[in-house]
Amino acid sequence: MGLDDTLIQLRMSVKQLDKMAQKAQKQQQMEKARVKKAIENKDLETAKIYAENSIRKKNEYLNCLRLSSRVDAVSSKVKSAMAMQGVAKNIGSVTKALETAMSSLDLEKVQKIMEQFEKQFENLDVKSGVLENTMSSATTLSTPQADVDSLIKQVAEEHGLEVQSQVSDAPGTANLGSIGAKSDRTQEEEDSLTKQLFILFRNTMSTSLINKTRLIVPKLWQQSVRYRGKYNVRMPKPRHDIARYLEEITKPLIVKELPDPIETCIQSKLNIKKKLKFGPDSAGEFEIFLAKFAFETLEKSEVMLICHKLDISGEIVRRNKVEFKKFGTNMWNFNTVVMQLMMKNNPKYKNLEPIVSTGLGRNVYFFFKEEVLKENLKMMKKMPHFVLLGGMINHQLYTRSGIQRYSELGDLENVRGQLVGTLNTALSQIPNTLSTPISNLSQALSQHSKPEE
Repeated sequence: MGLDDTLIQLRMSVKQLDKMAQKAQKQQQMEKARVKKAIENKDLETAKIYAENSIRKKNEYLNCLRLSSRVDAVSSKVKSAMAMQGVAKNIGSVTKALETAMSSLDLEKVQKIMEQFEKQFENLDVKSGVLENTMSSATTLSTPQADVDSLIKQVAEEHGLEVQSQVSDAPGTANLGSIGAKSDRTQEEEDSLTKQLFILFRNTMSTSLINKTRLIVPKLWQQSVRYRGKYNVRMPKPRHDIARYLEEITKPLIVKELPDPIETCIQSKLNIKKKLKFGPDSAGEFEIFLAKFAFETLEKSEVMLICHKLDISGEIVRRNKVEFKKFGTNMWNFNTVVMQLMMKNNPKYKNLEPIVSTGLGRNVYFFFKEEVLKENLKMMKKMPHFVLLGGMINHQLYTRSGIQRYSELGDLENVRGQLVGTLNTALSQIPNTLSTPISNLSQALSQHSKPEE
């Protein structure tokens, strides 16, 4: 077994001992808690036993810690031994490499190379100095000093006083005199220079102001039209850039007052109430016809279900109408005005008012026979966009839960037949039930009436 395997086993042993120590410590705490509970219950004998267990677990905890520390010390020694072994191998390889490097190093060759390098560097300095002197003399002869001075004067006049001050301080320009102090320029030249200086100043100021404010103000443009030899300016000239920027920056901000949300809601409700009319008094001729049709359909049908229709497409409504038609169910969409008018003309249906008024004209009415009630309810469960509100069965009003309970009942004919059979059976058993006690009584009396032998 190598040192690596030994080190791994020692580490595993240390971890196991640590776990055992932690487990013993937890058990010690549990035993202490039991001792406290036993003392509270005034059970001293049990408390002594728990105390002994706690002390034993404490000793076990300390022994595991000692053993773990000793094993850890052994593992550290093994680890240091492995490190020393590796260092010894590395030192051997480094020694061999140094030996090969020293054998290939020739000191005489290195010295000769360094001497040759120094000589070449000195020759390079001498040649570069001669080249600089030659170039400076050739440049001086090719450019006269008078031309240089006149060019400096011209540049100074174009760039203003700041450049003149810099030129006066520059070396080699002492003979230029005071540039700009006395000049032979005419008035037109002075005006052109002033104009150029103003344009330069304006461009500099406008650029810096745009960078600072980050405002891009729309600039008015003008269109010039040539007419009779003169320019006709259609639009006025724009104001100065700086003035427009300052005007935009200092423009007041007018904050609009927000309306009260409560008043807005009340006003919107009043507007809706004025526009929408949900009453029998506002019914038209077609709605009166629909009210009569709804009454006749309700009188002919055994069951009427009222459902609230959610937002769906017309194609889905058409498909559902075809599916209900298979069971002989008619689906009609009467608005609130029609149903209220029908209830007003027929007071016996006035109890439908709470259900009909729900939904603001989005209710759907199903008319069919009583025998297909269960099938229609099953189909409505598959259509979540129809929410059942209530209905009428045999001209009796039912809630949603009442309709569902009514559908769970069986066929009335079958129930009636079962009831009749049960009653007939009971009637046939009544004579036997009544005759049995009488016969028993007569037998008992006949036995008592016989004389004793």
